[in-house]
Amino acid sequence: MLFLGDIFAFSVALFVALIIRFGGFPTNPFFLWHLGEFAPIFILWTATFLISRLYDRRVPAFRRKQAGVIIEAQIINSILAGLYFYFIPAGISPKAILLLDLVTSLGVILIFRIWIVPLFYRVKNEPAAFFASGAEFLELKRELLLHPEKYGFDILDLPVSELENTKVDSIIIDLASDKTEGHLSQFYKMIERGVRFVDVRTLYEEVFDKVPLSVLGESWFLQNISGRSRRGYDLAKRAMDLIIAIPLGVISLLIYPFIVLAIKLEDGGSIFIKQIRVGVNGRPVSMYKFRSMNGSDAGKDVLKSSLKITKVGSFLRKSRIDELPQIWNVIKGEWSLVGPRPELPALAELYAKEISYYDIRHLIKPGLSGWAQIYHDAHPHHGEAVDETREKLAYDLYYLKNRSFLLDLKIAFKTLKILAIFAGR
Repeated sequence: MLFLGDIFAFSVALFVALIIRFGGFPTNPFFLWHLGEFAPIFILWTATFLISRLYDRRVPAFRRKQAGVIIEAQIINSILAGLYFYFIPAGISPKAILLLDLVTSLGVILIFRIWIVPLFYRVKNEPAAFFASGAEFLELKRELLLHPEKYGFDILDLPVSELENTKVDSIIIDLASDKTEGHLSQFYKMIERGVRFVDVRTLYEEVFDKVPLSVLGESWFLQNISGRSRRGYDLAKRAMDLIIAIPLGVISLLIYPFIVLAIKLEDGGSIFIKQIRVGVNGRPVSMYKFRSMNGSDAGKDVLKSSLKITKVGSFLRKSRIDELPQIWNVIKGEWSLVGPRPELPALAELYAKEISYYDIRHLIKPGLSGWAQIYHDAHPHHGEAVDETREKLAYDLYYLKNRSFLLDLKIAFKTLKILAIFAGR
């Protein structure tokens, strides 16, 4: 139903685009001609939806993320459509029509998926039993109980012995727990009743956008993290880095004089600071940034720093302008636009001792922005912060596990949105 509905929605969007482009309703032959030219594009677009898991039977919690996933998929579809008409000759001149169709198709698909589908296929909250323990999973349980309308579960608090006498559609369970093992035969019987089993660890990631640190162990990393190069993804990521970073770096040079003037007028100190940060595989990388404090930490001094942020520095940090020189690290290939933020060596050494598996974040290139910077409200900015960094690692590991070109695009656009909101204040 969703596949056929998407094809129909794409066709309606093309029809609307033709009306806008030519100022009237197209004749049947004219519309069918364009529809034939766009048909291969529509199939490519549904393939992107398939890869984005928009045809999967997802847990109800996915409903709150569906619009974002559709938008990300349509960004990829825009690139595919442009490449298709560039390399494959078409019987039409599609530039204006394609641009209009990309806009109308996004609107029609969102209307179809978010509003029309629920009219015909009403998704009610699922009565669900919850069998998982530990502080993080109890945090998840509280979140599900507080917001049943948001995640689509009505959590029932009942023991395993009452399962057979209670109607449940889903069982949220920690199958890796020793406490579960003794009840596996009883859970197995529930399959015949059509009960769906939801992995509590996967649901935790779906709801909180981070990895539950309590589940981490060597086996988890062997299953979920790989240091092996993924050539297609690496090439696409590098291409995105250069396409965005080169023009951004050149344009940013225009505002350098104003930043220099502001820093000099405040205290007359140095414009830039140079720091060594930990790069991919733990290799040290030099980086420059506009000075935002009344000095510069180096080496072990960062662990007992007494430096203060200047007034100009406060603005530079909030707007992230202080990080503009790091664009050149991206262009050189030492960093990426998206990845875990690189740490000072002294802090990285401390965190490696205090936080289990901390060094795994150095498996990939550091980034100007990252998943933790977008979603972690209390990520540390300066000085020692073990507890905050431990929480930050949960977000970094989520990115390491799920990294993809779509996820990188999402982080890039989220970063731009944050900067735009700040600029509009």
